[in-house]
Amino acid sequence: MYEKSFSRGDVTHTNNTAGVFETADYVARADDIAALKIIAEAKQSTIRLSGDEKRRDYELTKLEISNLKLVLDSFAKMSKL
Repeated sequence: MYEKSFSRGDVTHTNNTAGVFETADYVARADDIAALKIIAEAKQSTIRLSGDEKRRDYELTKLEISNLKLVLDSFAKMSKL
């Protein structure tokens, strides 16, 4: 299991007709990249999003896992520049 927490000040809240969205931008560290590689190699992966009052489990689709692999591959290539 991999866990990533953010302080309230690092989270941006956006409200629209589709609901409330929370995002956080950060620079991935080596342990973040390692966790993403494990997720990308899994046949199925569930991400748990937790807040103060709610929790939601999200099952990644095969397309999302495939896209994650492409992003990680691109990151590795750019890191060599």
